[in-house]
Amino acid sequence: MNGTGNKRSIPRILKAGAKRPFLVFWLLFVISFVASGALFLSYRSVFIGSDDFSASTVVERNLFDAKEYQSVFSVWQERKEQFDAAGDTAYPDLFR
Repeated sequence: MNGTGNKRSIPRILKAGAKRPFLVFWLLFVISFVASGALFLSYRSVFIGSDDFSASTVVERNLFDAKEYQSVFSVWQERKEQFDAAGDTAYPDLFR
């Protein structure tokens, strides 16, 4: 073979793919899914340095701070009192 086989097979493959677009779509979708999965797994093993995908350590933190909550609550309570003290003005109905 002197290299002419590849020149004939590429248009034949493209024509076969053009006749079956749904199959080509799913084939490309599966290939991209496998490639992204491989990249994800390699990222985890290279950059994180762990082949174990389970959570080995659990860090427990107390995110609730009572003093901070009390200060935020008092600020919002003051704002609510200012809003309630402002009252409201009764405007006439323009569409009567």
